[in-house]
Amino acid sequence: MTPRRLGLLAAVAAFLAGGSVAGAEGTVAPPSGGVIEVVGSASALVPPDYAIVEVSLISTAMTDPQARAANAAAVDDFRAFARKAGVSEAQISSSTMLVHPNGRIVHEGKDIRWEAGGYKASTSIFVRLDELAQVPPFNVETVKGGIAQSVITTFGLEDQDAVFEKVQAAAFADARRKAEQLAVLSGPKLGRVVRVSLPARDLGGANAVRGPARGADAVGDGNAATNHNRDGKRISVAVTLDVAWSAE
Repeated sequence: MTPRRLGLLAAVAAFLAGGSVAGAEGTVAPPSGGVIEVVGSASALVPPDYAIVEVSLISTAMTDPQARAANAAAVDDFRAFARKAGVSEAQISSSTMLVHPNGRIVHEGKDIRWEAGGYKASTSIFVRLDELAQVPPFNVETVKGGIAQSVITTFGLEDQDAVFEKVQAAAFADARRKAEQLAVLSGPKLGRVVRVSLPARDLGGANAVRGPARGADAVGDGNAATNHNRDGKRISVAVTLDVAWSAE
């Protein structure tokens, strides 16, 4: 390839790197050794299908059995509260109860000692809400009523793989469009795909289609690849592809 053509390709790459496309962005690298390499990307904002509300129930008592009994009662009370709020038993699950010695660190001059204070039992309850409008009032009542010490809301998709594949197809289309434009300007025809790579960080971002939102009135703060709407009504899925075609 002549120096003039390489210079043209470099100029085209610099131009395209600063451009954008509706729904997708891509940067282009000049061909190297008969290969046209491009980077295409796409993203989509997808409404979540459900929410998982995680509630932590913590009980303290002077003895292990007392702490366990108190926590078991707290779990029963919360299940009753959830059912009263319209949640079916099938939508409620819980973790194994954990019990630890409770106490505090006491500083006495230069000495530090542990002062035992009974036991602490804790259980996490998970409530699935398919009606997203239920999330704010459910969280508000949970915290206002002193039922739980903390509430974490997680939003998710029923079929996140299907969403990911759709966005990935759009990213590939963006890459192909850039490659075809580069091929027209540089002379060679676009041949077969010789490499497609998806950076691991984008895989993780695309699969992380849920994120925590803390607080009594949490409607959502979903996090996918650090791109999300603050109102929690959309989950952002982003995909970046590095694609190479043979230049024929």
